Amino acid sequence: MKKDYRSQANDNVLAFYDAEYSPRRELLYRIVMEFEKAEINWAVGCSFSLFLRGIVDDFHDFDILVANEDVEEAKRIMKDVIGANLVAVGGNGFCNSDDYSHWQINNCDIDVIAGFRVDTFGNSLYVPIRTRPEIIEVLSFEYLPYKIPVICLEPLYCLYSMMEGWQHKRRYKRLLLEEYFGSNKPSKQLLEYYLTSSDESSVAPWILRRVIDNDYFQ
Repeated sequence: MKKDYRSQANDNVLAFYDAEYSPRRELLYRIVMEFEKAEINWAVGCSFSLFLRGIVDDFHDFDILVANEDVEEAKRIMKDVIGANLVAVGGNGFCNSDDYSHWQINNCDIDVIAGFRVDTFGNSLYVPIRTRPEIIEVLSFEYLPYKIPVICLEPLYCLYSMMEGWQHKRRYKRLLLEEYFGSNKPSKQLLEYYLTSSDESSVAPWILRRVIDNDYFQ
């Protein structure tokens, strides 16, 4: 039976108004409002973007990707305007982005990332917003007061695939994305961009082979 992702997405947005999500909801609205006011070039990635698309039915934190030139202002807003506490900075040997900071406020976790990079399988996948603005998709729901910019699923698929090299549980989300692509064709242009080696970026060869072997990527 074909999954109704749009219906699940709408159900997720309605659930977003439940009490358990209240702190995260208000935090997201504040971030949207303040980042738009400051003209920050940004988008939400990872689990929350899957939640808004009906691919998963829950999420833990917000992974916010920003353009490199906007990251210092984004961090200033997180500290001085939103009042979040800086918990950690820097990479972990696998996620080695140009700039990474982890923040907390009211038991909510936020990662602010510029130049998202994953190094594993002897390869390095680089996903900057600055040079690829077309990877941002703006989602709008009648129940939400704001439009939410999210990272397109094609680069997320490549990122989750690369993350399997050190965080094996990411395999589940990679499989969920493959299932989603079975009924919602991905952009061949975006996939080809991220699967083509360059001076800055290259994916593990088996990821490219998997994409070629799956008919829904043709």
